[in-house]
Order: sequence, then C-alpha cells, then structure tokens
Amino acid sequence: EIKYGDEPLSDERIQTVFGLISEIDGALLSGSGKERLNAANMVLVRCWDYIEGFCEACRRRQEAAAAAGFDMTAPETRDGYAERVIQVFNANTEDAMFEVIYRDGGEESQNIIHIRKAPGAEDISGDYNQYAESSTETVGEAEVTMKGAGGKVHLATWAKDGYTYSIGVYTEAGISSDSMAELVAGVR
Repeated sequence: EIKYGDEPLSDERIQTVFGLISEIDGALLSGSGKERLNAANMVLVRCWDYIEGFCEACRRRQEAAAAAGFDMTAPETRDGYAERVIQVFNANTEDAMFEVIYRDGGEESQNIIHIRKAPGAEDISGDYNQYAESSTETVGEAEVTMKGAGGKVHLATWAKDGYTYSIGVYTEAGISSDSMAELVAGVR
C-alpha cells in the first residue's frame, strides 16, 4: 500500500504509476537505449487512459494555432467551469482571432468566460456594455483596462507585443480585480 504520511494513496492513477517504478528504475540503470524506449512505451500504454484527453487537447490547440497563424496560452482549467472550448475565427487571414471559452456546463450555460487574442491593438471583446466602473491596472508588463460594477470585474482588455487581448467574465457576480489579474497573467 502506498501512503503519504498516514494517508493511503489509493487513486488508480497513482497506483498505476507506482506499479511501473521497478520497470522504470531498471531501464534508467540500464545502458541500453532500447530498454529505455521499451519502458517509455510501457508507461504510455499503461497510462494511456489517463493521458489520452491531455494529448487530444494538445492536438486541438496545435490545430487551432496553425489555423490562426499564431498561438495563445490560457489556463487549461478554471475552477467551477467543466468545459473548455478552443476556436479560431477568420482562420488563415490577417483578421484571425483565437478564443478560449470556459463554460460551467453545456451550450446554454449562464456562467461563461471568453478569452480572446488577435493581432493589433483594438478592443476585440465584443462586449458593448456600459460598465459603471473602469480602472487601469498594471499586470506584469501590460496596462490592463478592467471594467465592471459593484467592485467586481466583468471585462479586461489590453494590448501587448503586437496582439490585443480580452477576457470577458459573463456571470452575474463577476470576479475580483485580483482574480482577473491572475487570469490576465496566465494569458499570452
């Protein structure tokens, strides 16, 4: 039984990896490249159920980046949001726009976050609401305009290194400026 302190680590993924340790150790101690490749293949085969989704997400991101002509980095997950969708508008044109959408569940979701990136410096948010509050904050090296109401932020826009960005948080509550700054810092 594998434990961390007194806590048993019974998760199936952990058990699978720990079950491979003797094969990995043997391959690392061996001078044979063939044994090392066999061990790496064994890890992939035995762990495939756990990494297949990640590999598929990497493939979709690579295809989207090729279609847009540039790449975008955004958080892989967001607490409270079950679904992450990547899409590209106006693929293979100078007006290409990369977008990552987080939904708390399904097409009819009421809680959505849109993160966008495109070449240029203009506002690409598509959000034409008139917000009661607006401020500019420095996040990393970017000057970010944050808009919202009641002390909560719903929209952030900025431009950096020839690209324009926006994050729209479409929930009734919005998020704190610190949470928005954390999101902004994770987007490139």
